[in-house]
Amino acid sequence: MIKPWLQLIRPYNGIMTAIAVAIGFFVSSRTINGSMLIAMLSAFLIMSAGMIINDYFDLPIDKKSKPWRPLPSRKIKKDDALLVSILLFLGGIFLSTMLNRIALYIAIIASIFLLLYAASLSKKVFIGNMVVAFNTALTFIFGEAAATNQIFSKELGVLFLLSFLSTIAREIYMDIRDMKEDRKVRRTVPIEIGMKKAAYIASFFVLLSIIASPLPFIVGCFGISYLLIVGIADLYFIVIIVKGLRNKRAKAFDFQGKHMKIAQFIALLAFIIGAL
Repeated sequence: MIKPWLQLIRPYNGIMTAIAVAIGFFVSSRTINGSMLIAMLSAFLIMSAGMIINDYFDLPIDKKSKPWRPLPSRKIKKDDALLVSILLFLGGIFLSTMLNRIALYIAIIASIFLLLYAASLSKKVFIGNMVVAFNTALTFIFGEAAATNQIFSKELGVLFLLSFLSTIAREIYMDIRDMKEDRKVRRTVPIEIGMKKAAYIASFFVLLSIIASPLPFIVGCFGISYLLIVGIADLYFIVIIVKGLRNKRAKAFDFQGKHMKIAQFIALLAFIIGAL
């Protein structure tokens, strides 16, 4: 009975969210303490709740496209999934109250966006991409708030911006990859305007993130080590852009979806090294 719940919660996403919170915490404070662990667990619970509630609202679609998933296959009852999702949301928000008021507000905002995304915004062209990107970037700010009771310092403001821009691009690349399956159930940017135009839009957002990436060095937050490592990430992003503009098939954009994550990880590493 544990396996269906793990499939529903998709703990990998929660773990990645918790790690992002830890990065935001460390970069903003240069410390590691118990508050970091509380913030990480809070984020993990909220993200896990979001995974469940997303499948809850997608049940009519998944009955046709993913009948093996825990809810459409009835391995987990719909009402049970809803109850567990609510409890996880409340648990994550409760943990945030042990941090500070700003962290609590961010936890509530993130939870609301996860609910809205699952209920309706995931079906909205481009808006769904922006919500995913915003919540992804917000995890770093949550870590900052947990550590300092403040938000949007120079370092974390840039990290938020880079994460937001690059995640929008990755979401659009993945929508291109999934065009065939999505035509039956969703309206996405590539379905509305075509594969090639969507690739240009994704490339534009990646390019914006490249342009913004030197800012922590320029304003004196980080030294040359940051600039060198983020430069590697930028070169990786450029390769991704070039290959994306040359792709002729939607499925070929699986490369962009996978390698954007690697480039984003290198950029995160630059922030960690810069903070040491």
